[in-house]
This record gives sequence, structure tokens and C-alpha cells, in this order.
Amino acid sequence: MEAREGEGKREARKRATRRALHEAAMELFAERGYQETTVAEIAVAAGVSPRTFFSYFSTKEAVIFARVDESLDLLVEQLADRPADQDTLTCLREWLAFITEVDPAGQDAWARLVDALARAHDSIAAYGVRQLDRIGHMLAASLKEEFGGRGHPTLPRITAAAAVAAVAASMPFGGLGVPGSDELPWADRDPVADLDLAISFVRAGVEASAPELG
Repeated sequence: MEAREGEGKREARKRATRRALHEAAMELFAERGYQETTVAEIAVAAGVSPRTFFSYFSTKEAVIFARVDESLDLLVEQLADRPADQDTLTCLREWLAFITEVDPAGQDAWARLVDALARAHDSIAAYGVRQLDRIGHMLAASLKEEFGGRGHPTLPRITAAAAVAAVAASMPFGGLGVPGSDELPWADRDPVADLDLAISFVRAGVEASAPELG
């Protein structure tokens, strides 16, 4: 695993350990089952101690979503550093496009397993929904700054919720993780296309609610 630009050796080692724990956990969950796998077994498979595991993850649910945590860190950076002429929704689209293009085979295998785990374990589905909530809070804060007090005070939160709904519909830990869902399998969806469709509706709603933002 190569170090990221500007990343020191210590940070690179920590990231490698975090990824090793995640990969070991997912392999064990796939082979043995989620409930049947212990934290100690994950740690041994990753070559670290159980104490080290808890230095990186608070629960077994958390280790499943290590990929999402890394992606959300990237979203935080992109929202903070977005150019003055780029709005929040465009930034979200570029973020989603980027993360879906990185390691598509690995993403596909991960998401298929997460979908299966979320269907079987409510705690995993709930953890995924909390990750979506994090996205919503980030977007709402960025939109509030972008709107600058124009429009209704709740407009940033409502706009963020609409955008997150599109992301949720295309992710394995959103509504598709509900047993008995008759929706298309997540793998048959195009999250960027879904988001583009949602953004077109959201922009129209924003312009209708606050023409000065159009």
C-alpha cells in the first residue's frame, strides 16, 4: 500500500493496519458469519492484538464501514476545498463519481457482502444509516454557507436530505438492505446517474423556493 501524498510513514502504517483489520474482518464474516466471528479472531487474522483492534474500531459494525469512513473523510476535504464557482451538489456528485470508480471490483464485493449482512443484522443496517446521516449533516452545513441566509432557514437541511436520499437508494446499507425489498438489487443501479436525477429535481425545488439562488 503506497503512502498518500503528504502522508508520513506513521500515518501510512496506521492506514495500512486499519485496512488490514477491515479486510480480515470482511473475509471472516463472509466465511464464518458475522455473529460467529470474534474481535480476537479478526485481530489474529490481521496480525495485531485485540487491543489494537479497539484503537481503530469501537465495534464490529464499525470495521465493516472502514471504506465509508475513508470516503467521508475525503468528502469533508472536498467540501472544504471546493472552488468558489462549484456548488455543494456538484461537489457531492464529483465525490460519488470518484469513490465509485476506485477499485470497482473490490467495491462490488464489499457492497454485496454489506448488503447481505445488513439484511441479516439490524445493527449493521442502522450503522450504515448513521453514516448517511453524517453525509446529510455535512451537506447541510455546506449548503447553509453557500446559501448565505437566502431562502427559508430550513432550505439547506431539506436540500441535503433530498440529495442524501439518492445516495441512500444506491447504497447497500440504505433502503435496499431491508429484507423483502422488491427494489432492483443495488448492483444494478448507477449511483451517479441516480444522483444526477435527484440533483435536477433538487435544483428545481431550490429555484422555486428561493429564486434568488437560481
